Amino acid sequence: FPVTIGSLYEESALGRLVKIFEERPQVRVLMQNPMYLSVICLLVVCGKPVGNDKCELLQTCIELMVGQFISVSADSVSRRGLGVIAGQDVLYVLRRIAWWCQKSLLQISGNVAEFEREVRSGLDALAGEQCRSLDEKNVLKFLCEDLGVLIYDGPSLIRCGFMHRVFQESLAADCARAEGLVDEFPLGASDSWWREVAFLSFRGQTVEQFKKVFSLVLSSEITERTCEFMQRLLTASSVFDESPFVDALKQDGVSDQDCGRILRVLASGLRKPLRSGSTVVEM
Repeated sequence: FPVTIGSLYEESALGRLVKIFEERPQVRVLMQNPMYLSVICLLVVCGKPVGNDKCELLQTCIELMVGQFISVSADSVSRRGLGVIAGQDVLYVLRRIAWWCQKSLLQISGNVAEFEREVRSGLDALAGEQCRSLDEKNVLKFLCEDLGVLIYDGPSLIRCGFMHRVFQESLAADCARAEGLVDEFPLGASDSWWREVAFLSFRGQTVEQFKKVFSLVLSSEITERTCEFMQRLLTASSVFDESPFVDALKQDGVSDQDCGRILRVLASGLRKPLRSGSTVVEM
């Protein structure tokens, strides 16, 4: 990517970074993670808005990487025979790949042939005939060797994966949000693999989607970790509905301990004014 961390030594960029660090505690917490710090530095150097949460940061970063690379690296795009592909098409294919990686429990890397298959599936789903005619091998090479969101794992070039798990999780969340895949989240107490994806996908959820996700979570074992996860979802949500909590409390065999935990999360939701569009949901 054609921006180096050295660009931060420009007074204006460094000043913006320091100001964000001093004035925005939510972002300051994220800066303690090296990957998120790198993302924030990239956005500052490129003059892009720095959001207050992971969802905004990662989405802006990925869109910037894709859009900027295609606009400034026409030679690479042309060399791969991808002159007809647009940034949104690349993002769509990446989201489909990320969702497949999550479904396949792919933690580090997978066989290149499988990634080519998923690229082919994404290209075939695009509306334009020109995109469907692209060669999946060339598209995957572009994503790995030129764009760098995906990378090859080792010199043999027979395995590849996302450069960092946060990009896989963010793109999978975008896919889930766009294609209504919330029902496919296995959000039981032991399913930590899906929890970050569920959290990242929760911005902009409708009331019905809110109810589906919380019903899934509340149907699992109600541990302290489950409660912490539900609290995180509440912080990300723009809507609230108490019915999943009421239904869980009505279930036969709910222990006093579980009732206490459910009520604690419910109370947090009822205390916080949340917004749905421009309307404050009164609770």
